Amino acid sequence: MIKLFSNYTIIFCLFIFTLKAQSQSTSIETPSKALLYNQIDSTKLKFDLYYDQRYNFNSEFQNSTNIANEFTTVTNRIYFESQYDDRLSFRLRYNLNANSNPALEFAYLEYKLNKKWSVAMGKLITAWGSYEIDYNGANVYLYSNVGGNINVFDPGVNIAYHIKKQRLNLQIITAGNNFTDPTYKNKAMGYLFLWEGNLFDSHMHTRYGYSLMQHNQHKYYNWVTLGNRVDLKHWMIELDWMYGFRNINYNNTPGFDNQLDGTSYVKENATALSIKYLLKDWNPFIKAIYATRTDLNTGGAYNVYSLQSAIEYYPFKTSPLMKDLRLFAVYNYQNYTYEKKYSYLPKADQHQVLCGVRWLMPIASKK
Repeated sequence: MIKLFSNYTIIFCLFIFTLKAQSQSTSIETPSKALLYNQIDSTKLKFDLYYDQRYNFNSEFQNSTNIANEFTTVTNRIYFESQYDDRLSFRLRYNLNANSNPALEFAYLEYKLNKKWSVAMGKLITAWGSYEIDYNGANVYLYSNVGGNINVFDPGVNIAYHIKKQRLNLQIITAGNNFTDPTYKNKAMGYLFLWEGNLFDSHMHTRYGYSLMQHNQHKYYNWVTLGNRVDLKHWMIELDWMYGFRNINYNNTPGFDNQLDGTSYVKENATALSIKYLLKDWNPFIKAIYATRTDLNTGGAYNVYSLQSAIEYYPFKTSPLMKDLRLFAVYNYQNYTYEKKYSYLPKADQHQVLCGVRWLMPIASKK
């Protein structure tokens, strides 16, 4: 009850702030009198406040057994972004789902030192490469082994260099639990490099990342995350490769049914290909994933083959308020095969049908 009250208190405060800023910006006579809280020139302040939501009907089968038929609230968040004087910006996203952990996903300030350099600090969006990890989770209907449960928000600092539509990022963060030895908790650091490229008249985009995640005083986990996107007239093609090492808790891993306990040191290798055809109101697409996970403690391994077919429909594309509202229908298939120490586990075929609505709803804005 207390958490629910705090969630809606945050919404109310943000909403009152936006209304007050809007009213002050329209009541002034000259820019010299446009002072917000006697400090901020409100003519230079821009912001957007959104309610981010997605609702599903989910039906799942494992082999021939129905394991789920349910309506779910996948996304229920507040997203706020603001900018002052084209140099200082702030972004925040807060998850209102009762079981979300953590509720505050990201909140950070970014300041442009000049045309080429900027620095950001706070709870950041972790600078992985690949597009699967970079997407808002409400826009993804099927993840790989990596994208589905890797840390994507971490506290730290990001230094960026901007040149000719390119952005080079160096990020230093506090490493998450997926990488850190429990005896080294709160001391381990992560170091990430990310190149965000824009090439060939914006027909090709890259998210190439390399990361070192500290496990303890002497050991680091390496990660390579490479994302490629090609934009043609009606086509958008994405190819991701994610390779690295981390800790996995099998109690939270599909396919094991709690037959293994504790945390293991694993090697990940995942490739994801997505092909989307963009029409005026309809976006059909397919996605294929091949992922392997090897337990470096026990020698066990398993593979996951995944296929997805989906279609999205935007019924109100011309409406400023509802242009981002979409209906979707998705079919996902996943095949799990187990090897070596895990060969006693039976192969599993999982089928999933999703249908629902997703809407990034504008609440307030000032331009």
